[in-house]
Amino acid sequence: MPRRTRKTPAQPSPDSVAKGAVSLSAEDVEEFVVAGIREARKTTRAIRAEFGSDVDFLVALLRRDPAPADLLSDCRFLLDRLGTLSELDSASRGRLESLCEEGGCTISGEYVRRRLDSARAIEESLWLQRAQSGPVATNLVAVQRYLTRAFIGKKQEKIGLLYLNSRNMVLGFEIVAKGRYNVVNTDVKTILASVFRFGADGFIISHNHPSGVVTPSEADIALTRKIQGAAEFVGLRMFDHIIVGGDRLFSFRMAGLTEDPPH
Repeated sequence: MPRRTRKTPAQPSPDSVAKGAVSLSAEDVEEFVVAGIREARKTTRAIRAEFGSDVDFLVALLRRDPAPADLLSDCRFLLDRLGTLSELDSASRGRLESLCEEGGCTISGEYVRRRLDSARAIEESLWLQRAQSGPVATNLVAVQRYLTRAFIGKKQEKIGLLYLNSRNMVLGFEIVAKGRYNVVNTDVKTILASVFRFGADGFIISHNHPSGVVTPSEADIALTRKIQGAAEFVGLRMFDHIIVGGDRLFSFRMAGLTEDPPH
């Protein structure tokens, strides 16, 4: 489902209150959300900055009370086998279960995957909020970091849309097509219909290359030009097409493969 940012938190419904939910004011909800964001920052980027190595960061992420005695050894083993935090973050639950069993770890692969998913969701949410804080032209780093988090670990190609308002500010993100490892099929109609359904004025199209190679294919270039031409014809703006491959990105706009959208 697409994600939108609302100016004020939604009030609890009468049904939820009737079922025993606590009725909170908008100010209470906002204070709770802000406190949650602060705690999220503490448990992700702040922790990463505090500790000097990937092993230390992983130990902090996986620590629980009481902490397993061999947690440090477990983290070293996982990173030794997978190489980097990025590879660890991309590993499936089954792969992590196998590794933890192989290494005789005191933590389970399911626990590691759950903690990694929680950290990923927090970081993804924070980058989306930052991407929504201003026009994309002045917020490109946040937009790009959000997209790398949105596609990380995906083993098949997917197409996503970042929806923009009339001021080129991000409204939300949605996956609109899924494919196989090296191909995903879509058409102009699917893309534009999604934008109209969301009620956006413009969009950034994005898709991932699980191989990590971000060079666009001839098909990528041809489809991008068709989408941009059709969007302009119906009064929509395609700001960019971004290919994501692991931590690498390719921007059609920066490469001069798209025309600058009208203002």
